[in-house]
Amino acid sequence: MARHDGRQVGAGDVGGEGARLSRVLDEVERLCAELDVLSRRQSAALDDGRPDDAAAIVEERGEVVAQLADAAVNLGRDRDGFERLLASGPAGEAERARAQAAAVAAVVAEVLARDAEDAALLAQARERIAGEMAGVGRGRAAIGAYGAGGANEPRMQDRRG
Repeated sequence: MARHDGRQVGAGDVGGEGARLSRVLDEVERLCAELDVLSRRQSAALDDGRPDDAAAIVEERGEVVAQLADAAVNLGRDRDGFERLLASGPAGEAERARAQAAAVAAVVAEVLARDAEDAALLAQARERIAGEMAGVGRGRAAIGAYGAGGANEPRMQDRRG
């Protein structure tokens, strides 16, 4: 029997390939669940007006995404590669793997939707802060117009001069 990388393997190795695939999918599913939790925490931090906490969570998410990218290499890199990998294993494992992949895709879609909402929230905050800063600049200019004068200040003079 040929493996997905083209090497010949015995029938006993197929179970090993199926077990490896199962382990990788379990890890991807765990990482996606972790990503979902971090995404929810990030949204809550932004909703509560804690952008510094949200930024720290983004860093944590980056680590999880990097681990997901590493795991994806073991899943065939794309849908066609994933299907080739499934075809090399037992049929029962393929159906389970497809179901797991669908669950992972659903979680990722939720995270992406939440991220889009967070991005819109951040854009609104950025526009609000820019407006406030423009107002501060106008206020400073107005105060400067009434500020202490220089040599052209009017002088009080009495009748003698």
